[in-house]
Amino acid sequence: AAGYALYGFDLRGHGQTGGPRGHFSSLEAVMQDIRQFIEFQRQNNPGLPVFLYGHSLGGLLSLAYAIQYGEGLTGVIVSGAGLRSPVLEQKGKVALVNLLGSLLPGLTIPTGLDSQMISRDSAVVQKYLEDPLVHGKSSLGLAKAASSAIDLCFARAGEFKPPLLIMHGKADRNTYASGSVEFAKL
Repeated sequence: AAGYALYGFDLRGHGQTGGPRGHFSSLEAVMQDIRQFIEFQRQNNPGLPVFLYGHSLGGLLSLAYAIQYGEGLTGVIVSGAGLRSPVLEQKGKVALVNLLGSLLPGLTIPTGLDSQMISRDSAVVQKYLEDPLVHGKSSLGLAKAASSAIDLCFARAGEFKPPLLIMHGKADRNTYASGSVEFAKL
């Protein structure tokens, strides 16, 4: 009634989407998913401004999308963007992704992210752990795509055009605030 429309969607391999959990084949495939999502919004709400919001992996992908295809976005909002994380400190996994990410993109490995760090509220953590849609997996294809998105974001941050609100909690241990600060300074 106030003139706003709010839409959300699950990334490939997440939430209620079909296919293998924690998998998508390429960064470009997800960029096209976001593009279709935005076009759907525009068709269903002609004339309304379009803001893109993403959290964690979604925040990373929102930044990458806006750099490459951000013309026409009214603004971008990201929270806890996955620009820097403990996953990048797992040298063995990073080497595996770099070596086999293109050859075996569907191979799934545990992310190693700590579910206890989702919230300080133990009830919220418990609900998260009991959610049947939650998984702690990443395919090598998803990991390679995320790595490509991180590289793209830092290499092309100066090309970011739409207005940006970037938020990140200092106590976040699944994604590091230092990544958001670093990106904002570029």
